[in-house]
Amino acid sequence: MAVICSARSSQTKNEGTTTRLLRAAKIAETHPGSREQFKEIVTAIRDDHIHAADESIASPKLRESYRNIVDTECQSLTSILESVQEIEELSPKAENKIISKGEKLACQFLTTLLEDSGIPAQLVDLTDVIKRHKLNISTEVPERLLYAALSEAFRHEILDCASSGIGGAN
Repeated sequence: MAVICSARSSQTKNEGTTTRLLRAAKIAETHPGSREQFKEIVTAIRDDHIHAADESIASPKLRESYRNIVDTECQSLTSILESVQEIEELSPKAENKIISKGEKLACQFLTTLLEDSGIPAQLVDLTDVIKRHKLNISTEVPERLLYAALSEAFRHEILDCASSGIGGAN
């Protein structure tokens, strides 16, 4: 079984992870010297995910592992935002990297929740699949060929999870 996740949201759309990530990206791009502003947003995203883990994940070991993953992803996010600020430009690639942090955190959260419930799970990140299978992701490749290649590569990743004893992927 494969599950595809979207970024976590709170009670209001304005405080959802994707909205916060886009706000941080815009601040980094348009406000020189705004490092503390976007760092506050990253901290809020981190704290929200850690709080959810503390409330939902019973295993201290899994909770600590998830906490470390969140810290690593938020450090990476801060580095990307600093780069955007340095060059004063939010390229489509940088924006995708920023927004994808929300989905990655949500997928890891679900993976950890499943593991905490005794259900074997493994996160499969499409970015890693693209790199491992050396797929050419560009506008020059016809969409139907691109989707076929992505589908086949992702299928292999899911089968690898199943053959390693993991019943599914995120």
